[in-house]
Amino acid sequence: MTAQLPLTSLVEVAASTVIFVPVWAFIHYRVKRSGPFNLGKPFLQFLNGSEVVLAIYLLASIILATPALSAPLSSRSAIFASISDRLQADDGFISRYSYHLSKFYEYFDIFFFVADGGEVGLHFGFHHLTTPYLTYFRYLNGHYGWQLFAALNAFHHSLMYAFFAGVQSVHGYLPYTRYIQLVAGVAWDAWLTMYMDDGDSRVSRAVSIFLLTCYLYLLTREIRMRRTAEKEKSQ
Repeated sequence: MTAQLPLTSLVEVAASTVIFVPVWAFIHYRVKRSGPFNLGKPFLQFLNGSEVVLAIYLLASIILATPALSAPLSSRSAIFASISDRLQADDGFISRYSYHLSKFYEYFDIFFFVADGGEVGLHFGFHHLTTPYLTYFRYLNGHYGWQLFAALNAFHHSLMYAFFAGVQSVHGYLPYTRYIQLVAGVAWDAWLTMYMDDGDSRVSRAVSIFLLTCYLYLLTREIRMRRTAEKEKSQ
C-alpha cells in the first residue's frame, strides 16, 4: 500500500533532499548577493498560522489513532491491561502518513526563513534535513508504539508556530516542550528496544534514537552558544 503513495520509498525521500539542498543554497546565494526578499509580515504570519492548523490536525489524528485514548471510558481498563498487544496491532496509517508528509511541508520553513534574511544554524538545518528520514523509518515502517513522540512533537509545533504567528503568551512553554518531546522520544524508543522483541522495528527505533539524540545534543549546544555570546556581549 505505502509504495503506491508519494514519498513512501527511501529513494523518493532521498530525492527530496537532492531537491531541497540546491534550492536552499540558491536562496541563500540570492540573499547574500541582493539582500532579503520582501516577503512581508502578513505572509509570514499566514505561513506560521497554516503550520499551527497542521500541527493541531496532526495532534488530533494521532490521539484518535491511539486505541487507549480513543476508546470509550468503560473499556479503557481492559485496553491498558493489554496495551502492548493493542499497540502492536494498531496501524493508524493515515495519521502516520500525514505526519510523514508534514515534514516535507516544513522544508518551507528553511526556504522562507533564509529568504527573509535569517541565518540557519546547525540544529535548525540538520533537523529539517533529516526529519523525513526519521518519519520514513520510524513512522511509515517500524511503527510499533509510534504515537508518543509524534503527539508531543505536534503539540510542541502548535505552540511554536503560534508564537511565530504572534501569540506571545505561549513563549514560556517552549523551552519545556522542545526538551520534553526529545527526551521522552529517546526514552520511549530505548525502552521498547530493550523490552520488545519485534524484529525489524528495532532498526527503525535505532534510527529514531540516533536522530532524536542528535537533535537533543544540537539544541543544547545551540542554547549554550547563545548564552555564551550574550554573556560576552554584556561584559
